[in-house]
Amino acid sequence: MKRSRKLLMAVGLVLALAAPSYADKKYDGQTMQVMVSISPRAAEQVRELIAPKLKEKYGLDIAVEAVGATAQLEKIVVQKNNPRISIAGWDVPVGMRAAEMGLCSKIDTERLTYFKDMYDWSIIRYNNEVKVLTTSILGVGIIYNEDEFKKRGFAPPASWNDFWRKELAGRISINTPESTWGQAWLVTWAKMEGGGYDNMEPAFKKVKSLVPNIHTIYKWSSELVKIMQMGEVWMAITGSNISASLRSQGYPSRWVAPKEGAPMVNGGVSIIANAPYQDAAHDFLNLYFSPEFQLVRIRESGTVSALKSMWGKLSPKEIEALPITEKDFSRLNQVDWIKIEKDRTAWTERWLKEIK
Repeated sequence: MKRSRKLLMAVGLVLALAAPSYADKKYDGQTMQVMVSISPRAAEQVRELIAPKLKEKYGLDIAVEAVGATAQLEKIVVQKNNPRISIAGWDVPVGMRAAEMGLCSKIDTERLTYFKDMYDWSIIRYNNEVKVLTTSILGVGIIYNEDEFKKRGFAPPASWNDFWRKELAGRISINTPESTWGQAWLVTWAKMEGGGYDNMEPAFKKVKSLVPNIHTIYKWSSELVKIMQMGEVWMAITGSNISASLRSQGYPSRWVAPKEGAPMVNGGVSIIANAPYQDAAHDFLNLYFSPEFQLVRIRESGTVSALKSMWGKLSPKEIEALPITEKDFSRLNQVDWIKIEKDRTAWTERWLKEIK
């Protein structure tokens, strides 16, 4: 009997040592700070699907904050000598700027299961090191209230010039060049009028002529969503992901790429240099780019994944509901963000002074 009792105690001790307890977890009771875009349900999806898995593995809590891309960069610049934010989910152009400033860690792609499934152009390198990964493929174009247009007998928009239509006066919205989306369409308008990166005068002239038609100039997409749902605005400039999210909430939105071209402004993600929890940050990326999470992003938020295999996991109906698909990529215009960066601040300052 004593021998049996001793044997049972020994087995129990072995099992207790083998079974990971909560207290054994590497970052028990600590918190990793993560910033995500203001894209629909981005923060909620991370909290619901990624945070529990990192908690289970590391005992690590995840504090998730939805912040505009340029505001994310400002926060990280302030923290440069002692970064507390580990993950930044910003627009690719902002991530490129951050990489150039030395704010991004090298992403160890060997630790990412689905890295080889990404489109080559969705991987952004700086000094031959991967610093930004594309999380969503976006075009900046026109969103409109489909029911309102049908009810009033309005032709659907097809051109950037449709913003000057008299019947839409007071019912349109545009965003500022304080955002990357705003910078992208402003350059597009400059090119339409014979200007370009080095000559933005035609774009500012065009915007000034539109001011009487404008209901609201917004900064973040969350502002636009509210005024469209309230019925105050019928047409606006925004990213292609916003329409699908609104439709899922019952709002009759439709997004179109203008015939003159829709600039590509993709969402991206980086690990912040010298920030804590670099190992958990890589696990965060692995979970983010998992097919399971990507499908949730597509179905709930209308994003277009940078994983090539996702198209085979969607039904024809789901693909049809997306604003852009693989066949549309050629209609999205690449933007030279290096040239934009050179004068971005000056454009924003001029906008704030001249556009009322």
